[in-house]
Amino acid sequence: MKRFFLLITLLLISTGSLLPSAAQESTDTWLPVGAKMRLNKGVLTCVAYSPDGTKLAVGSEIGISVYDTETHEQLAFFTGGHPQEIRFVTFSPDGQTLAIGASGGWRENAVHLWDIETGDIVRTFIAHGDVTFHESHEYKWKGSWRREDCISTSLIGGGSYFAAFSPDGQLLATTNGSGNVDLWDVAAGYRIRTIETGDRSSVYAWFSEDGKTLMVNEFNEFIVGEYETEAGVWDVETGQFLGVAPSGWLIQDGKIRVTQDDGISMSLWDAETGEFIRRISGFYFRNVAFSPDGQTFAKVGYTNSAVSFYDVNTGAWLNRREDGTVNSISGYTTLEFTDVAFSPDGQTLAAAHPWRISLWDAETGDLQRTIGAHSSNVTDIAFSPDGRLLASVSYDRTVSLWDTETGRWINTFTGHAAGVESVSFSPDGNTIASGSQDDTVRLWDASLGAHLGTLEIGHRIHSVAFSPDGRVLAIAGGYSKSPIQLWDVETRTLINAIARGPGGEIRDERGSLWDENGYFNKNLTTLPGEVLCVKFSPDGRFLASAGKAHEFIYSLHLWDAKTGDHVRTFIENGSEADFVAFSPDGQTLVSAGKTFSTVFSRWDTTLTFWDVSTGERLATFTGRETGHTREITSVAFSPDGQRFATSSRDGTVLVWDYPIIPTTPVYLDTDVNEDGVVNIQDLVYVSRKIGDTCIIDASLTPAPADVNEDGVVDLSDLVLVSEAMD
Repeated sequence: MKRFFLLITLLLISTGSLLPSAAQESTDTWLPVGAKMRLNKGVLTCVAYSPDGTKLAVGSEIGISVYDTETHEQLAFFTGGHPQEIRFVTFSPDGQTLAIGASGGWRENAVHLWDIETGDIVRTFIAHGDVTFHESHEYKWKGSWRREDCISTSLIGGGSYFAAFSPDGQLLATTNGSGNVDLWDVAAGYRIRTIETGDRSSVYAWFSEDGKTLMVNEFNEFIVGEYETEAGVWDVETGQFLGVAPSGWLIQDGKIRVTQDDGISMSLWDAETGEFIRRISGFYFRNVAFSPDGQTFAKVGYTNSAVSFYDVNTGAWLNRREDGTVNSISGYTTLEFTDVAFSPDGQTLAAAHPWRISLWDAETGDLQRTIGAHSSNVTDIAFSPDGRLLASVSYDRTVSLWDTETGRWINTFTGHAAGVESVSFSPDGNTIASGSQDDTVRLWDASLGAHLGTLEIGHRIHSVAFSPDGRVLAIAGGYSKSPIQLWDVETRTLINAIARGPGGEIRDERGSLWDENGYFNKNLTTLPGEVLCVKFSPDGRFLASAGKAHEFIYSLHLWDAKTGDHVRTFIENGSEADFVAFSPDGQTLVSAGKTFSTVFSRWDTTLTFWDVSTGERLATFTGRETGHTREITSVAFSPDGQRFATSSRDGTVLVWDYPIIPTTPVYLDTDVNEDGVVNIQDLVYVSRKIGDTCIIDASLTPAPADVNEDGVVDLSDLVLVSEAMD
């Protein structure tokens, strides 16, 4: 009976009545089951000062950290119970609450209010998220979306990009890519009104000092330093459009407006008078925040891995504090980690990210050193068998060697005509193989740096791997008749080319498969047309390949390394095979990829373990269970097989104990807001969606509120959520 009255109450709440406040679980550094530590704090996204200037909130792709502005001591780390991509962060006027736009765990168009003292989520606002394709497309998705997952770039709508508190802290304005600005009552938790700006590029919004008007600014495109944009001014109380105002700024923080002029400089303007203050040159910036006294600003850039501080009056970089220590907040990165590798003795863990390589103590997680490696993104790394050298390759077309003990540069090999994507040491450590986008593999003398020879492959190279005995080199890459080739290292001749599908189908020069009668088999996608990763089993008997046949169709296969015959298919027409690795004992295969969540209308990262001998799926970790908010780019086992590491586009590396004991998933469809707990917030969300209909077919995804996926949000969905609360 109590549950019945609760459901009825929620139905009344959904009409706009006062919503209750519900605190979520306390948020400390969150690790998934089986993970022992996280290295790095993620990709930097945003920064904000507290009103009194004593705290600095720094957002990344895994959560929010709050620091003391004087000591840079980390005071708190918020994730909401699991990693989330943070899009923006702003303090309430009283400094007690953070408004955060997050994704990767919650729905893309959600805004959270976090209590800084307790770490609890005290309110969640679900902004507009309808997404509509232009008329040239026949699809309509109702729900959240992510840019990188869209078929077309002509989408209208999207997630929350920005939020601003009114001066009295009673209202919150949120913007999104649909061109709408939502005004929320902070205390009550409901939407007061939606301002339809009519411009989907409207991203930034600010209240006037008296809180009576709201200025909404576009996302600006600049042409030779001059902007062709204007801002709309709206009446907060009525939602009436009042007119336009000169625009041109990307950010307004307090009384200072910021414009990015030519890509590497920004100008500061007085927000009240419009007078020019100063131009500061020499860097790109992703986000800036000004101290309340207007003397200092903090910058999140695209090319550095720390929050930097600058003097507003002079533009000088405040790189040192009075005591001589470095004046920055470090431990972040600007882009994803692309590869991870254990040293042969298992004591060091190396990970590649843009331009640099980081080396950690594999046991303690202490950062040993960072190597400034290349002039472009580092794509792959490999330890020499004795662990003394580290080879790295990059889109800058080079192969570099480094001393792992000192981090000292040893040599650079040049000769590739395009970016290099893969590198491997021979088992004896004498030879290095590098695979490039120029359709070649080059062999190098590891000691002398001499070019030993070039293998003309005929397609872009994604992956190279030596056999355990060093006699054979496996080469895999892009669409061709033979996406996997085996070469004799000594004679540099082609031994075998895997050019047939598992059923004996013949592959043409473009990688298309034909049946034995000469007919194009349009439905056959089991063998990837583009192989992204290839690995030998430790005993050299098998070869595992991961790749894709089409944009979102991936597969995972096992081959006989000697004959090239197909042995087993692990994934067919799936989406879970970007990367593959064998355990040191050769009994287990792990694949990393992504899978589409029909409940939350997005791609979730996956980590799957397979039995090599039977092909049985042993365990799959999905979404938050992987501990990453974005795709896993690499997996590496420690030599003793007791640990493995995963690197990700979210800018973190996780170190795991192995084997992981599979556990019963605790993340249910009834957790519709995906905050890690089924509670009143989920009931509120479903109650608001009562009556919504969702067409379910191959191209459309049911909304999260449609828990039972019957095409309509109704009382039965509320009952399912209510029962799950017990």
